[in-house]
Amino acid sequence: MNGVFPADLAVYLLLAPVVAYIFVTHRWAGFLPWYYLSVFCLARIVGGILGICDSESLAANIIQSVGILQLILGVDGLVHEAYVHTELVEWFKQLIDILLQGAVVALLFIGIRVMYSLVAVCTQRRDISPVYGKTDIRVTLMFLPEVLATLAMIIVGLRTRKLRETKSIATYSQTPQNC
Repeated sequence: MNGVFPADLAVYLLLAPVVAYIFVTHRWAGFLPWYYLSVFCLARIVGGILGICDSESLAANIIQSVGILQLILGVDGLVHEAYVHTELVEWFKQLIDILLQGAVVALLFIGIRVMYSLVAVCTQRRDISPVYGKTDIRVTLMFLPEVLATLAMIIVGLRTRKLRETKSIATYSQTPQNC
């Protein structure tokens, strides 16, 4: 049995409730990154279940390969969220910096994962294949970068979960008061 599928299932089953909490707390103010991160976790859970049943399953391996797209879209959502909030007061800029720093950290780990896939496809070597390769290579270059990118986004989400309330306070403080 392939050891990456059970690890995917275990890790993303633990992270999915935290991502759901972030998704609920951000609501529409930060819909894009947390929606895509939720879809990514769900895809990893489904891929893990299919892979545990049959590690040679074509469906499980396709979900493993294509699932990185949702993580990339989630990082794009972080950058978009930072862009949307740039016009607010100066003390609010710290939250924007947190969003952008989280996007950079997540992109670093996503880049490692994408480069691994590119090298595996271009060389066609079986020992580094994302499907049939050695488990230690797959864990180091596929599983861990995805988990670390997800954790980086989760940390950003938890640190900015009060963004909506902060935005409404900042907008309220900028409007002229009629006394």
